[in-house]
Amino acid sequence: GAFMLNLLFVPETKPSNTGEEITFGKVMAVRSNRPFLLLCSLSAVFWFFFSQWMSVMPLYSFDPAHLGIPESLFGVAFAVSAVMVVFLQVPMTAKLERLRRSSVLMTGQLIAAAGFGLVFLAWDFYSLVACVMVITVGEIFYMSVISTIIADFAPEAQRGIYMGFSGLVQTLGSGLGFMFGMWLLDILPIDEARFIWLVFMGIGVAASVGYIPYSRMAGGKIDHPTLYWSSRNESNESSPD
Repeated sequence: GAFMLNLLFVPETKPSNTGEEITFGKVMAVRSNRPFLLLCSLSAVFWFFFSQWMSVMPLYSFDPAHLGIPESLFGVAFAVSAVMVVFLQVPMTAKLERLRRSSVLMTGQLIAAAGFGLVFLAWDFYSLVACVMVITVGEIFYMSVISTIIADFAPEAQRGIYMGFSGLVQTLGSGLGFMFGMWLLDILPIDEARFIWLVFMGIGVAASVGYIPYSRMAGGKIDHPTLYWSSRNESNESSPD
């Protein structure tokens, strides 16, 4: 169904005369944009710990030694997250776009990290769903601005390259997170496995500090465009002809 919708109703947006061929070397050349590279690195860390939602959490929840939740009920937890995104993403994005973007990203990462940390205290299905809801709120915060920031960093002719590079780095972070999380779950004794959630909460909290130097490097035009352009307009209106 998704394939048919794209085939029939989504028009091609790539310009017919891009002027140059996209190569791996040209994609990697965007590393020279230091604020963009820092943002990609921070988002890779976000996906590093957020990937545990799709790897460690199902196994941990199903294991009778921990929560002992049936697979069908864990599917309900996934569904609760999806319903929250459907109903909250658009209105929250509309409100959050007026704020400093680095603050939104930091807040989203801290909320998501706290949600993972709370799994340490979960004891049944309902407490796990509460943790999932907290994690999803963090995800909604984070996803409300990250793609827009990447697009704003990129020159118009290189938006695909910038998106491709950021996707590469984020996927790398997610893949490493899958491996690390499952390895950690494997080596920890059963009675200590719940500490894995404190580990990933710590990673998320520690990495969130990086949004402070990122904010300085990005500048107001990227980090807080609403305030930047309003101040520019006020300056132009007050200046003499």
